[in-house]
Amino acid sequence: NIVRGMPMYGRVEGVIVVGVEPRSAAWQHGLRRGDIILGVNRKKTRTIKELTGMLRSIEGQVGLYILRGDSTFVIVVR
Repeated sequence: NIVRGMPMYGRVEGVIVVGVEPRSAAWQHGLRRGDIILGVNRKKTRTIKELTGMLRSIEGQVGLYILRGDSTFVIVVR
């Protein structure tokens, strides 16, 4: 989650990426440390628990809605 002291605290709800395993599917598709995951497959996510629950229930590709700096975009991971 975005916590006090972070620049986006109070302005954005999502899950901040604290690390991405090099050579993983997420890394290869562009997910990076510091990205904020706003949603999965068009559903908002606010907590790590929500995010992991969503990811476990999906088979096939996943669309991660990402905030990086001032830009938002989708990363599709298979």
